[in-house]
Amino acid sequence: MGLISIRMRRQVVALVVALAGWAAASPRALGVPTVDAGPDATISFEQTHILQGAAQLSPLEFWTADGNGDNEDKLIKYNELTGVTAIGPLLSTEMPPRYFGYPSDLQKIGTQVYGVDTNRRQIYLLNDLSGAVTPIGLASGYSMVMSLAHDPVGDRLWGVDIATDRILRINRTTGVMTSVGSTGPTFVNTRGLAFDEATGLIFAIDKSPITQQSTLYTMNPSNGVKNVVMTLPTNATTLYDELDFFRDELYAILSFGPFMSCQLQHINLDTGEITDVGPVIPNVSAHSLIVRSMPEDLAWSVVSGPGVVTFDDTQLVDSEVTFSALGTYVLALTAFADAGPVVDTVTIEVAANACLIDTDGDGTVDCLDGCPADPAKTVPGQCGCGIADADTDSDGTADCVDGCPADPSKIAPGACGCGMADTDFDGDGTADCVDGCPNDPGKTVAGVCGCGLADTDTDADGTADCLDGCPADPLKLNPGLCGCGVIDVDTDGDGVVDCADGCPSDPAKTVPGLCGCGTADTDSDGDMTPDCQDGCPNDPNLIEAGVCGCGVVEFDTDGDGTPDCVDGCPNDAAKTAPGICGCGVIDVDSDGDGVADCHDACPDDPNKTVADMCGCGAPPSCDDGNVCTQDACDPLLGCVNTDMSSGCDDDNACTQDSCDPQVGCENTDISASCDDGLFCNGAESCDIAVGCVVGSDPCGQFFCDEMTDSCDFAQPKLWMVFGGAPSVPTVGVVEQADIVSYEPIGGVWSLEFDGSDVGLASQRVDGFARLATGELLLSFDVPLNIPGLIGGPGGATLVDDSDIVMFTPTTLGANTTGTFTFYFDGSDVGLAADNEDVDSIAIAPDGRLILSTLAAVIAPGVNGAAHDLFVFNATSLGGVTAGTFEMYVKGSSVGLSVSTENIVGSTVLANGDLLLTTSGAFAVTGLTGTNKDVMRFVPTVLGLATQGTFSMFLQTVPLGIPTTARVAEIEWVP
Repeated sequence: MGLISIRMRRQVVALVVALAGWAAASPRALGVPTVDAGPDATISFEQTHILQGAAQLSPLEFWTADGNGDNEDKLIKYNELTGVTAIGPLLSTEMPPRYFGYPSDLQKIGTQVYGVDTNRRQIYLLNDLSGAVTPIGLASGYSMVMSLAHDPVGDRLWGVDIATDRILRINRTTGVMTSVGSTGPTFVNTRGLAFDEATGLIFAIDKSPITQQSTLYTMNPSNGVKNVVMTLPTNATTLYDELDFFRDELYAILSFGPFMSCQLQHINLDTGEITDVGPVIPNVSAHSLIVRSMPEDLAWSVVSGPGVVTFDDTQLVDSEVTFSALGTYVLALTAFADAGPVVDTVTIEVAANACLIDTDGDGTVDCLDGCPADPAKTVPGQCGCGIADADTDSDGTADCVDGCPADPSKIAPGACGCGMADTDFDGDGTADCVDGCPNDPGKTVAGVCGCGLADTDTDADGTADCLDGCPADPLKLNPGLCGCGVIDVDTDGDGVVDCADGCPSDPAKTVPGLCGCGTADTDSDGDMTPDCQDGCPNDPNLIEAGVCGCGVVEFDTDGDGTPDCVDGCPNDAAKTAPGICGCGVIDVDSDGDGVADCHDACPDDPNKTVADMCGCGAPPSCDDGNVCTQDACDPLLGCVNTDMSSGCDDDNACTQDSCDPQVGCENTDISASCDDGLFCNGAESCDIAVGCVVGSDPCGQFFCDEMTDSCDFAQPKLWMVFGGAPSVPTVGVVEQADIVSYEPIGGVWSLEFDGSDVGLASQRVDGFARLATGELLLSFDVPLNIPGLIGGPGGATLVDDSDIVMFTPTTLGANTTGTFTFYFDGSDVGLAADNEDVDSIAIAPDGRLILSTLAAVIAPGVNGAAHDLFVFNATSLGGVTAGTFEMYVKGSSVGLSVSTENIVGSTVLANGDLLLTTSGAFAVTGLTGTNKDVMRFVPTVLGLATQGTFSMFLQTVPLGIPTTARVAEIEWVP
């Protein structure tokens, strides 16, 4: 037999033991081997004896953290007795749970398993049976924290930040990470660490991005001194991710390609030899290493005897052995366990003539007996002495050497194991049973893109085209706001990227407006014409100076075509200058006496210009025909007609007093003018002493509908979704998929919709509205599958966070039942980005959808932010949604502008007023509040130039809602 390495022998021993039936059905305690040196024997001096020892050693077991497939969120356990087990996904125990999807290393310290997540830059405790993660402390300020190494004597935990080439000390109680040294400038891509108790050094692996080879080096944690140990052969598709010491031996995990497979290796620090340990684990991108157990070293030795004992191989349980002298020999088989050696002995009697001895009593003397210690056999056969040559499957190969003793078509498990043919459908050299892509000759694992699709990376940015939203753009993985090939840059820093910014160099504008970029659309005089186009920027009545100039309205009071500002008689359409008679009087000389009528006391008498006491011409009668005057003629003054109308006042404030020239005094009832035409503020009346008196609400405590001039005697309610799973008075704990209501008049809380009853447990409703017909419109914060969903695009049941479904209830309340129908496909109308999640739904008075999104949105007809509401003008809904958007409420126009003032809840009242909630604290003109409050907005202008006033509508904390909760969405249900 040729020489093999110790670790290869360990594998051979484990295989021999398993085939011999020694391996238990389930893994036993680690590190407790058993040995049996075999039966005593008597042999002749000339005979070579085969020892019949047996051993049960600890199984090979190691753990790695993965990448199982492309999810990168599993703990992978390999045990040579039970195979590969995937634990996970790794989810935090907090609510809502978070994925710890890049576990770059694990470290077992005592009974606890610690992990570090590269993307979250945070350590955590891992339950290795369930995958539950308990984060420790907060995320660190470092960029790419990888690898862990632990000194059990000093209880020191280290990590490495690959982005800054820093060695970090980690407090495993608080999670705080502190830089204690550098790996650079020589080692700039260090990924794996392990602490060697024997030397007190940290061993590390660095891979050169230039040569693609790896270097194993040591670092003294006390002074930072580094020394190269050896070069490790790697290339562009292989990577040593982690190191671990076990029984003072160094092991490493080697990954092949992204998300492909991994191999455990032993690195002999004395010889530099690298040896594979155990099988290749497929479909795993290994990011960590914990070696749990290894088969123990095994050796034969001589306890006593008269001569020299020669073993063919001291580490084989069935080693051949020869003796140099007659006599009694005691041999020992030892397994070197962690707790100490485990030993069993065998006695071999070496006689002068074996032909006189029949050790096994089978009637054949030992010198003629090929199996002198086996009474059932005289020749070893296929199985050797002590083992029957049984052939269970009758395939001509004895069970002892048949790798598939119950499968007549196979004598070795091959790639697929016994009972399954090693079929290779696609002819790629890998059997279908272990080929992750059995119909794809180009792949054996699904990889990033899945079977049938190459993992091509056109733009060489490290992300395969199938996952790259911009496969030809090395700078982007998704189109973002600007699309592929265009950088999402914001030159003027106004929060809107240049591609969507109509004024990319003007931080004050995102569209040119009327004045163009660089010039504010200021309207100083509020006349809806910006100053840049307004010839009278401070005059709200004029946009051009005209004849009168700015500040003077060009009224033409008398309609004669000449503005008042240059008209000498602005109230006289017949004159533009006073002339002889002045404005309002025509310059006429009726009697032709050369004196204008305006100066002629007798304009019809050419003989007079001044009237005497009898007037002009014939003396006139003093009766003016007006019963409201007292007529008389004064000898000095002539006719006098005195007004007597003041005598008509009847001292009644509800009448209008006047005198008619024909009929005399009139007192007209004006009580009807007190009516303001509104139903909900009651009927107005008139008091004779004080005049008009206001009415009172005819509906009292019930809801008054001004649109129908009627009272709704059903109690109105405010339906709400809470964030934070609070305990609601009389209802109990409500989850984020439940809807509760508050009836303000009676102060009653009720459960209206139980999400867990209809398959929404652990989900979060972030937008809902109630149709007039009773159906509920719902949106969710993350994509999810809704089993039984009707009308999804192509029959799909997946709902995106920008989609809306309609729930048609059969029952509501504590026993909610009903059906879901696909209602609105956001991706059909431009809501495709992560930030365009629909997080609020309302119904306009005309029945149109009103939406708000998680962050900035660019869709047909609208460019807005999370502070805004948009109305959707639908041409179709459902699986094929079409239509355009327009601005409904521009939040920044009314003071909603900072991140905590994002609109997350909205509903429209019958009179057009809105109720709103925000993501955090808000401060608008005349009102401040928090995300526990509901405010009322009374609009005077809607659209891009929104105007209106705010007031507080409801505060939930005084109603018994905990301060840890927030109002996530609302709906007013009359």
